[in-house]
Amino acid sequence: MTAGNGVGHGNGSLDDDSDDVGFSSDASSGKGARGLFDADNGWVPPNSGDGYRSIDEELSDNPYADENRLKHDRENGYRSQYRYGEGATKGNDGRGDSRGSAKENGEKRAENNGAGRTRSGRHENRNEPNQPIPPWERSKRRRESRRNGGSTGGSGTGGAGKSGGKGGKAAARAAAIAQRRAQARRRRLLALLLVVILIVSGIGGFAWRSHVFHAKTSGSSLNCSSHTGGLDADDYCYGGFTPLEPSGPQLTESQAGPYFSKAVAGTADADDAVRLAAAAGDTTAVNTAAEKAYAAADHAAETLAARTWPKNVAKAMSMVIVEYQGRAAIYANLRTNRNVDAIDNLALDVFKPSGAQNLVRSMLKLEAEPEPAMPFEVTAVKDAGSCEAYVATASGDFTKTKRRCVDITVKSRMPAKVSTVGLQVNLLDADGTVRLTDISALSSASDSDPDASSDIEPGGTATVSVRLDPKNVRKGGRIAVSQWSVHDVNGKVHMDDFTAQQMSSFTTVNDFRFS
Repeated sequence: MTAGNGVGHGNGSLDDDSDDVGFSSDASSGKGARGLFDADNGWVPPNSGDGYRSIDEELSDNPYADENRLKHDRENGYRSQYRYGEGATKGNDGRGDSRGSAKENGEKRAENNGAGRTRSGRHENRNEPNQPIPPWERSKRRRESRRNGGSTGGSGTGGAGKSGGKGGKAAARAAAIAQRRAQARRRRLLALLLVVILIVSGIGGFAWRSHVFHAKTSGSSLNCSSHTGGLDADDYCYGGFTPLEPSGPQLTESQAGPYFSKAVAGTADADDAVRLAAAAGDTTAVNTAAEKAYAAADHAAETLAARTWPKNVAKAMSMVIVEYQGRAAIYANLRTNRNVDAIDNLALDVFKPSGAQNLVRSMLKLEAEPEPAMPFEVTAVKDAGSCEAYVATASGDFTKTKRRCVDITVKSRMPAKVSTVGLQVNLLDADGTVRLTDISALSSASDSDPDASSDIEPGGTATVSVRLDPKNVRKGGRIAVSQWSVHDVNGKVHMDDFTAQQMSSFTTVNDFRFS
């Protein structure tokens, strides 16, 4: 018998797509190993006892083997031809045959031929050709391959070899799949988080609107538009109500207009009286005006709800009724409220018309809803030319500087004396381009003393001087008012924005142009 050298390629793991056959880039070699074929003697029977496996070894490594069949083979002088977990290389090129051994992760076997192909399997009888591997065993091998990373190492009798399989690629592929799945989960979680944020934002917005004016929808036992959380929190709250549902005799379209006008008569004047008293900071006047305003608003809501309205205005009318109920709830608080800040909040900020009343008035061919009252009216606007103004420096001092002045004459409509009135204006070019915004002007400004002030009596007039940097003034330019402010005699400041309708009503301001 001659000993030969054989070269083969071995793989000790299975990838996701191959069951029995694999390839490897590593080489293994064996020298002096007992060959299955011998050039001189031909076939070497497997019962020679050298290098073959016992029945116990076979059953230990291959639980699917048939023990009775193995015993039958042994009695007939045969043993397992293939060694589980070992590689056999067969060469037919005249250089001899050899068989090496590569123990792979303790349980995989690889059989190589001269072309580098590898067989690995568990069969009932190793003397028979390879049989199909059961699906459950195939799955188990794949899991073990992924878990073990597919790295193998082996040694042969009479020689040394090393094999590294495709298990590394399988592990890398499994890791990539796991990474993609993790990324997909993160994307789904992110999308879910965004949805939750949108839902929470929507709920928060709804809760805020309900907090500000919850009575518009369903009413409540208590509505708080704003509060400090301190001892005066109750001053900012007003009692809730249950929305009235219109019912009663059916109105025709010709009857609806006159009935509506009569029901709401006097409500606008009562609302204005509360606003003007709040702007002046006169709490006693606020309490008195709120008593009358409450009666007017409550009467309007009850009267409007006592009829069934034409279908074209029915929905809008329901909203109008709720708005009058809301006003009545606010005025019920203001009848006794003495907190100036809370009065400002309730009288000037909380209630904002929804537009439902103007829709009803339009359908009934009535005049539009009156705009809220302004604390003063503008009677004249004049270009005062060059003037001197005190301008604050960085150090806090005042210095005289040349300015271009515009004098705006205002007349108070407030029921009490105030110390100062102010306007916030914007400077525009002739084509309407906004050059400067939020320019503040006060009636208390004085050429001789910037700290001097003169009180304004009810019905009295004052001059609000707008002082502009001459380099910003262009021929044909104009000014536009955006906000009013009032300083009461106690030093409190009350302010609110002009509505679009109010700004358009200032004819004297809108007609003014720089020459």
